[in-house]
Amino acid sequence: MMPSRAQSPTFSSTSDSGNNPFFGFVDVNSEAGHKTARARATLVDQDINSNEHARRRRELLDLINRLQAIGLGAELQLPQIACIGSQSVGKSSLIESISGVALPRASGTCTRCPIECRLKRTEGDWTATVYLRFESGKSGYMGKTNETQFGSQMTDRMEVQERIRRAQLAILNPTADPTMFLHADIDAEFHSSRSFSQNCVIVVLSGQDLSDLNFVDLPGLISNVVNDKNIGDIELVKELVTSYISQPSCLILLTISCESDYENQGAGMLARKYDPQGLRTIGVLTKPDRIEPGSERPWISMLKNEANALRHGWFSVKQPSARDLETGMSWSDARELDEKFFEETAPWSTIEDEWRKQLGCSNLISHLGETLGKVILTRLPAICEEVDRLIALNGSQLEAIPPLPSLDPLAEVLQLVNSFTRDVTTHIRGDPHSGRGGLVQSLVISAKAFQEDLRKITPVFRSTRKNDGVPAPKAPQFLPEGENWPLTSEKGLTYWIDDVVELAEGARTRELPGEFPFAITEELVTRTLKSWREPVQEVFMRAERIFVQRLTSLVELHFTKHSYGGLRSTVQKSVLENLEECKAITLRELEFMLDMESLPFTLDSHYYLDYKDKFHKYYATSRICESNLEQYLNVQEPQPGYSRSNDVVDTALNNLRQAGFDSLKRQDLVKLLPADYSHKAALEIMASARAYYQVAYKRFADTVPLAIDQHYVRAFERTIQAALIAGLKISSPEAHDRCATWMAEPQSVVRRRAELNDRKERLEAARMELMEVPGAMAMREKLAKNNQND
Repeated sequence: MMPSRAQSPTFSSTSDSGNNPFFGFVDVNSEAGHKTARARATLVDQDINSNEHARRRRELLDLINRLQAIGLGAELQLPQIACIGSQSVGKSSLIESISGVALPRASGTCTRCPIECRLKRTEGDWTATVYLRFESGKSGYMGKTNETQFGSQMTDRMEVQERIRRAQLAILNPTADPTMFLHADIDAEFHSSRSFSQNCVIVVLSGQDLSDLNFVDLPGLISNVVNDKNIGDIELVKELVTSYISQPSCLILLTISCESDYENQGAGMLARKYDPQGLRTIGVLTKPDRIEPGSERPWISMLKNEANALRHGWFSVKQPSARDLETGMSWSDARELDEKFFEETAPWSTIEDEWRKQLGCSNLISHLGETLGKVILTRLPAICEEVDRLIALNGSQLEAIPPLPSLDPLAEVLQLVNSFTRDVTTHIRGDPHSGRGGLVQSLVISAKAFQEDLRKITPVFRSTRKNDGVPAPKAPQFLPEGENWPLTSEKGLTYWIDDVVELAEGARTRELPGEFPFAITEELVTRTLKSWREPVQEVFMRAERIFVQRLTSLVELHFTKHSYGGLRSTVQKSVLENLEECKAITLRELEFMLDMESLPFTLDSHYYLDYKDKFHKYYATSRICESNLEQYLNVQEPQPGYSRSNDVVDTALNNLRQAGFDSLKRQDLVKLLPADYSHKAALEIMASARAYYQVAYKRFADTVPLAIDQHYVRAFERTIQAALIAGLKISSPEAHDRCATWMAEPQSVVRRRAELNDRKERLEAARMELMEVPGAMAMREKLAKNNQND
């Protein structure tokens, strides 16, 4: 089996550094004119654990470990190495070669959760400790993330495999007590409640023969399952692996077996999907001893980065065989076997010197350690900035949550009620800053619409006969400016002079000639006033709608945060009940006002008589619109071609003024026109009815909105506080317990606050950890300055 010979793109040490400074640490040469990029040795020939560089790397790894333990690995995209590979490619053997401890082995996929390995070089004896880290559950949030030690510290390598197996089973059964899995017969008593988990087993190893390195071993990618019930595991494992390698700060340790074609191993395709340019992938060729004789050249091409090129190049390691493991081969013997294979086995033993440091587990570990250290160092300023951003975001989210319930819920409820009633008073008395959308402003607009509706009901009198075909006269000039008066009635209340004459003649009983009963005027008035009921109902409904909407919004504003305990609904109920009481009183008052206006009455004699006289002249003048008298009686200003000296009416008026009639106007001469007594009476009736409507409409247009304001809007303001106190039963013996129930928070808010407070503590702890790193803050400030300059 052999890999693809397709050429991959060459890599430059500076090609992406301008756009992505994160990869500025990459240690790959680029030679002009060469078709391929060639990896060079990562380290000089020296013990990587004995120099100052190694000490700094240990400090950085310890920092990442502490941040991981806080539970911020995913949020901060902490740098890490994720080992991925398809099933049965020797990934577990590779991990064992690096760590020196055996992983659980069974048929099929044996790694069912991430296993994080932390290797630390110390001067003391070899030790191993296993921890469990639960980061997620069914609802996502698990509370405070911590690393729980699973069993005591071990000093025997042979114990680690079984401890990891039991720890993994504890991870796969998160609802059970983890300590149950330490000593119980787990094969007989326990079965995994889930196939895989993203919660993590942590293995901390320390000793003199270890290198400082952190990495996480992920479950192997699977392409088929034995039981169709587990078909979902294929995608589940893929999603788990993707959650790691999709992070731009994750180095991908890609394990490829030389037993199978590269194209047939899904891990390679998945790594290329999330790292298409191969910038953060480190390739490892396993099982080089399984290559068919004569087929080594393609794999050598990959090792030289000529095929499937990666920026970090390819390494190759030789792990112990199954037979070697059965004989109990030690870790040190396995390392010697690895080195001996590449020194003695062709073509690996004859490869050029510049590529020899791509061979063997020791060289791989050296490259991984140095590269991870550089990634962490490069990533530190961005981690600092991200912590600050998350702290600010978390703070704003905390501010959006209601404060903790008061220890005195009764006092808090009273405070809320008082705040609500004060706000109601502000709106009812008028807020000049609200604009046209204010409550009082909206009610005034509604009142003006009511006034306009009353004008539309105005009775229209025509002083000509219905069948004469005379066009409607011009609108009276004496009515107030800005008022639109109809020339035809929308309600059908149009009366012609012959209609009025007919009513007058039909109403005469024992009256003397020329006299007509007042009942005619009364009848015309009452007919019109009966039409007032509809606009009165409409203006109240508009006011009700405006007021209810405003009160509902105020209830939401003041009490929506206390909906869970029922306070908002209780207040809303009391508000609506009080509104209904005010509404009933207001409707009775409006009905009384309609009844009060059912008969004509006014003491405003001057206003009424003045309009009666004006309307009488207007109607009388309209009667003569077909004769030449109209142009004489209605002349206001001289017209072109008109001579005052020839105006006979003007001459007559001058003569009358000389006779002592000083106040006469040309319109007054209308009364001298000849007419029978029926028409004279009709003009009087028309003028009286129309003048009275002018008086009554003006009065009614004011009193109805005032009544609504007094008995509905302002009455609510006067009574709402007492109504709320009574409705909430604040003075009852059970008031304290009732208020405590109202102020109770929903569990979702309690959980959310706990989550945000926990997150706040973790982020602040992370900030303190970062501040203690020498040079981290200076690097951050330098990076920020460079970004500003750019």
